[in-house]
Amino acid sequence: MKNRKKSIIATVSTLVVLAIAFAVLFIPANKDIYIVQGRETEINLPVFLQTQASIEEDEAVNVNGGTEKTFTVRSEDSIKITAQERGTISVKLKAFGFIPVGSVNVHVLPDISLCPGGWLIGIKMNTRGVIVVGLEEMQTSEGEVVCPAKLAGIEVGDVLYEINGEEVNTADDVKRLFAGVQKKPAQLRLKRGKEDIKTEISAVLLDDNTYKIGLWARDNIAGIGTMTFYDENKEVFASLGHSINDVTTGIVVPVKDGSIVNAHILSVVEGQGGTPGEIRGIFYDEDEEIGTLTANTEYGLYGKLDDVALLYESDPLPIATQSEVKEGAAQIISMVDGEAPKAYDIVIEKKYNQKTKDQKGMLLRVVDEELLAKTGGIVQGMSGSPIIQDGKIIGAVTHVLVNDPTKGYGIFVEWMINEAGI
Repeated sequence: MKNRKKSIIATVSTLVVLAIAFAVLFIPANKDIYIVQGRETEINLPVFLQTQASIEEDEAVNVNGGTEKTFTVRSEDSIKITAQERGTISVKLKAFGFIPVGSVNVHVLPDISLCPGGWLIGIKMNTRGVIVVGLEEMQTSEGEVVCPAKLAGIEVGDVLYEINGEEVNTADDVKRLFAGVQKKPAQLRLKRGKEDIKTEISAVLLDDNTYKIGLWARDNIAGIGTMTFYDENKEVFASLGHSINDVTTGIVVPVKDGSIVNAHILSVVEGQGGTPGEIRGIFYDEDEEIGTLTANTEYGLYGKLDDVALLYESDPLPIATQSEVKEGAAQIISMVDGEAPKAYDIVIEKKYNQKTKDQKGMLLRVVDEELLAKTGGIVQGMSGSPIIQDGKIIGAVTHVLVNDPTKGYGIFVEWMINEAGI
C-alpha cells in the first residue's frame, strides 16, 4: 500500500515537473502586442492549457466586456481588450494559475488616420559619407604593385566619413583632401556596420605624377519606388517598406539628405517564374522637388512631403495593427499604367505574428485579373504600395517571390509608423 502511494506521489510529481517544463518552454518570457487606443481588439495570448493573466497597472482597460484585471485564458481562447489610454500595459502570465511564466506587453497606439499613397516617386539620395565600392591595386612610380586602402584595412562596404578631421560626403571630397596630403599619412574614420573604425593611410605616387589610394567610392543613389502613406498632422511620408541598399555592397545607404520627385512610367516588364519583373521609369520635372528625405531604414524611406497631390484620391483611413489583420481578402494601391494609382484585389494567405520589426509580416497573393495581365503580379517598383483591408491601412508591399511573381510579402503598418516617428 505504501509503495503504491509512493508510486502515485512520484507519478504526480513527475507530471507536475513536466507540466512546468512544458509551460516554461512553450510560453515565451516576453511578447509585444499592439492595439489601437479606444478600439476593441481581439488578441491571442501565449498560453499553455490554462493560464491566469493579470493587469497590475491602474489602467483604463476593458477585457471581454468587463473591468476585471485578473482573468483565465485557455489555449483555444482569444480575448477582446480595449484600452482608453496610450502607453504600455504589462500582462503577467501564470500557467495553471500559479506558475509565473513571463509577461506580455500590450502597446496602446494612438487612433490615427493616414492618407494612403500609391503614387510612383523618383528618389534622389546623397550619402552621409562615401560608400567604398571597390579597391584597386596600382603600380607605383617605383614599379611596386600595391593598394594603400587595402593595406590600411579598408573593406568594400565601409563608409568613409572623415579624413584628417574633415567631414567627407562626396567622392570629390576624397580627391580634394588627399591631393592636399600627398606623402603625409592621413587619418581616416569609417563605419563598418555599427562599428566605428580609425585607420591611417598613405597615398602612393604613380607614373603620371599623381597620388592615389586605390579606393573607389559612391556618393549618391537614385531609383523609383511607391509612396505608402502621408500623415497630415506630422507632415511626414513613408514609402518602400524596406531600405534602399547600395547595389554593389548591399549595405543600407546612410542618408545625408535627398529628395523625391515625380516619376513617369516608361514600361512594365512582366514578372515570370525565376525572373522578377520591374516598372521602368524616369524622373519627371527632376528639378521640381516634391519632398525631402530624412531617413533610410530597414523598414522604409521617410521624409517630409511638400506636394500632397501625390496621394491616392481617398479620405484618410484608420490604421489596423497586426492583431486586427486577418487572412483573406484585401487590396493594394499601386500605379502601374502611367495614369494614377488604382486599387487591386489580393489575398492575404498567411499572417506571421511578430514580436519585433520585420519586413515580411504577411504573405500576399495577387488575384486581380487586370493587374496580373499588366504585370504578372508584384514587380520591382511596387514596393511601398499600401495594403488596405476592411477600410483600414494594414501595411505595405515589400518583396516579390522570385519563383512566383503572383506572390510577395508585406510589412505591418505599425512598424512603419514607428519608424516615421508618428
